[in-house]
Amino acid sequence: METNASPLPSHEGSMGFLSRLLAVYFEPGKAYADLSRKPNWLGMAILLAALALTLVSVSTLRMDPETYMRKALEQNPMSKKLSEEQKRLAIEQSVNNPGRRLIGVIITPVAVVVTYLALAGIFLLLFVISGGIITFKQSLAATVWGMGPPGIIYTLLAGIISVMKDSSDLDLDYRNNLITSLNIVINQKDHPLLHSLLGSMDVFSFWTIFLLAMAFSHMMSSKISTGKAAVGITLLWAIYVAGKVGMSAIFS
Repeated sequence: METNASPLPSHEGSMGFLSRLLAVYFEPGKAYADLSRKPNWLGMAILLAALALTLVSVSTLRMDPETYMRKALEQNPMSKKLSEEQKRLAIEQSVNNPGRRLIGVIITPVAVVVTYLALAGIFLLLFVISGGIITFKQSLAATVWGMGPPGIIYTLLAGIISVMKDSSDLDLDYRNNLITSLNIVINQKDHPLLHSLLGSMDVFSFWTIFLLAMAFSHMMSSKISTGKAAVGITLLWAIYVAGKVGMSAIFS
């Protein structure tokens, strides 16, 4: 008597967190195909928040309170309206209340998560309008895993620079301690608009756009191609850059 055995269903094993992270750097297509099958985002978000918290602590707490407040006033466009006496009082208050610096450190991981949530919502709207079928969870996973890997490299490099530089030369935003764009050749005070524009054009920005496009294309089963996804994401990035340059024009 002949027996017909039913073939066992084959399930391609999903990657672990570390395997997927390494694959993003070396085999991004494989990594994002795995992400589309299992769109988890929490582990990457926690890692990014922890890295940001650590690096902000290093770059901020290395400064004495007076230096910290002076730099904060220099980088705050609204402080240009303050008189020298008001700035002096603000610095004195900061020196007498060092807990203010800790607030900025503490809210950093929260700000990281909120930023990814907001961007996931924007990307979701973009691709739904473009005809894609995607949920918010999938959009969040693609956002975190598209922006996260370049962010990890950038943060680690910025952290190394933050440790090596003299504390008086550190920027309050640890990301600005690593120069990866052409704005290094432009004086910010003399050409604020051009400095802001060139500051957005660096290899990490373009790498992030590429990975985001791949992540969303795979998440939507390639119903929207990587190229089409890249066009949409680049358009959003251009709007962001234009807004940043516009703010520089307003407060310069």
